[in-house]
Amino acid sequence: VDTNNSSFQEIPIIDIFSLMGVHDNPKSVRKTRKEIEDACKNIGFFYVKNHQIPQNHLDAVIS
Repeated sequence: VDTNNSSFQEIPIIDIFSLMGVHDNPKSVRKTRKEIEDACKNIGFFYVKNHQIPQNHLDAVIS
């Protein structure tokens, strides 16, 4: 990861709802996969939203 990348201004937030199998939209899946790939290659990490993990599970992991 190039930490001197001047274009990095914020952590990417990637909506992964299209990967949950709820809607069969190949274009959305490709877009999401590309966003993940770009974030991993260019930044090294990203936030995920619409992951469908119940809040009580997340709370248990944190505590």
